[in-house]
Amino acid sequence: MDPLLLIDFGSTYTKLTALDLDEERILGRSQAFTTAASDIKEGLDQALERLEASLGRLDYRARLASSSAAGGLAMMVSGLVPELTAEAARMAALGAGAKIVRLFSYELSREDLDFISQSPPDIFLLTGGTDGGNREVITANAAGLARLPVRRSRERYWGPDMDSDKITAYMVLHDILVTMAYLIAPFT
Repeated sequence: MDPLLLIDFGSTYTKLTALDLDEERILGRSQAFTTAASDIKEGLDQALERLEASLGRLDYRARLASSSAAGGLAMMVSGLVPELTAEAARMAALGAGAKIVRLFSYELSREDLDFISQSPPDIFLLTGGTDGGNREVITANAAGLARLPVRRSRERYWGPDMDSDKITAYMVLHDILVTMAYLIAPFT
């Protein structure tokens, strides 16, 4: 087993998810109230105690943390047609607490990709094209997004000055996201 711990410090809850990278599965989840007013580590420790109560103590390869506090993720959403997939994606994003920055339909144009590159969101949700749907559009959109510069933060991009520890961390995160995507909707 190769466990990894994902931590999200939210405005209300500190949420933990333990993953097994070898078996590509979620081991468990827990949460506790965020304790930003006193010491944020208190809420983290409470959530970790709850997770360990169900899983036992694990030796995590890494602990990766993020914060969804102060307004949630800025998200752009793309679907095939506005009336169907794009609207369903918009509702899912809003239900998850994300702020929709822009909604795209059909294949992303060069102007759309330029806009995304100039105003990159925290996350981009691609929808449609599965279960016998139009695969060409989602595939073209994914390819267009893949050609854009990868952000390390709002101000910086990958570059030659990137140290190897940071590159390794981003590669691990990429593997996790691919694993999670596979768990949610297996590639066929």
